[in-house]
Amino acid sequence: MSNNLLLRILNDNELIGPNFNNWLRNLRIILNSEKVAYVLEAPLPLSLPPDATPQEKEVFNKWQEDDLRARTYMLASMNAKLQVEHEKMESANEIMIHLQYGENSEVKQYELCLKLFTMRLRDGLASDDHVMKMSNIIGQLHTLEIVMPHSLEVNLILQSLPPSFKPFITTYNLNRIERTLAKLSNEIQQFYKQGRKEKGQEDVFAASSSKTNKKQ
Repeated sequence: MSNNLLLRILNDNELIGPNFNNWLRNLRIILNSEKVAYVLEAPLPLSLPPDATPQEKEVFNKWQEDDLRARTYMLASMNAKLQVEHEKMESANEIMIHLQYGENSEVKQYELCLKLFTMRLRDGLASDDHVMKMSNIIGQLHTLEIVMPHSLEVNLILQSLPPSFKPFITTYNLNRIERTLAKLSNEIQQFYKQGRKEKGQEDVFAASSSKTNKKQ
């Protein structure tokens, strides 16, 4: 999408307050074209630990760049009064929550907590998207100044996993090694992929044995 078209969409749909839904619809069109719309629902990741991997650093830096781009579009398409009100906010997600709920954020807190405490991963489904969604909700709660102990955040994620992850959970608790949510997510994904690989090998072996028995 050309810059001229983006500017025209922004100018024609300036946020003045009552037109929020129309403004948001056009904003999403722009952010989707830039492939950065995800930052509206997900806050910036927490600060990276000193031992962060190159991949974690790359993801973190990209998130910062995408969030800055989204915030720029958001502020540029507001009237002056709303710009002043939101220009010091740290993320696109924080701006979005404030526009939707204003100072009365209790409703949003309740909705996020309800979703977080009831999320469950169904057995057989990939874990990466599930853990990412839970991490995003935790980040949004941080934005609303609801900060839980890190151990509780980890336990909520572990308790949301299906029975097939029991060996992973047992090993994690026995080792008692504190991990960031990003590292925990990576380890859960590795366990899931390893389990899929082993199941595939078992299926191949079972199929091979069945053919052998039929020949006999």
